[in-house]
Amino acid sequence: MAQITWNNAARPIHNRIRAMNPWPGAYAYFRSERLQVWRSLPEEEAAAGTQAAGTVLGLSRDGIRVQCGEGTVLDILEVQMPGKSRVSGRAFASGARLRPGDSIT
Repeated sequence: MAQITWNNAARPIHNRIRAMNPWPGAYAYFRSERLQVWRSLPEEEAAAGTQAAGTVLGLSRDGIRVQCGEGTVLDILEVQMPGKSRVSGRAFASGARLRPGDSIT
């Protein structure tokens, strides 16, 4: 598996997630648990904030907006926690009570 490096720009992170799907997979950590990332989409416009890379900015229509390097933003569209089924980023955010400012490392 390949751990996501949020300091990179959104497009290279997205390409790495696609390249690692289905095997060996790309992951990050959320609240000390491995979060498998299955699908993502880079946003075309840069973020207007100065949040640290890996910071949750909020929700998009289908997923979770995460700050990446170079002021870019990645939408996380499908994830999976250990022992759980794959879910949309939006469903995961709801179940995990994800808030802007939370960190995904």
